[in-house]
Amino acid sequence: MNTRLILYIVIISGCGYIGMAIAGRIDKRISQIKALEAILTQLGFQLGFLAVPFKEALSKAAVCQRGAVRELMEKTVEILSNNPEYSAGEAFEGALRECEEFLYISQAEKEIMREFMVQTGRVDIQRTMDGIKVTSAKLKLAREENEARKNHDGKMYKGLGFLAGIFIVVLLL
Repeated sequence: MNTRLILYIVIISGCGYIGMAIAGRIDKRISQIKALEAILTQLGFQLGFLAVPFKEALSKAAVCQRGAVRELMEKTVEILSNNPEYSAGEAFEGALRECEEFLYISQAEKEIMREFMVQTGRVDIQRTMDGIKVTSAKLKLAREENEARKNHDGKMYKGLGFLAGIFIVVLLL
């Protein structure tokens, strides 16, 4: 009887853990969107107030962050440095392909950044600063949507995980 009880507890705990892991992806997405917003803020400061060239400004903005978003931006700078003929958009696209597995941001958020990076370097500094503001606003909306989703879906995934575990235990009885 004790062995069965331990097995049931393991099943319920395991399913609950899976539910919490799925809910945790939403938290990671929110933190990566916040990191992108912070990089854009820092990039705007570097470009607008310090008049630093884009590649250097992006590098300095990336250093202020950590994790996958930092790696994404550092990879973009590396590609730009190694391939001077590439635009910021092309470099970002290459960096996205290389860092894809570590990013939790959705396709929509990637597209927001892709749009910004494609325009960067093609326009003057004022339009780049406007692009930073627009992109930051879009990312803020995406973050707020994900925070609302976290409150609803996060609880649901956690609850479904534990309920699935209980259901499996009931089936085994």
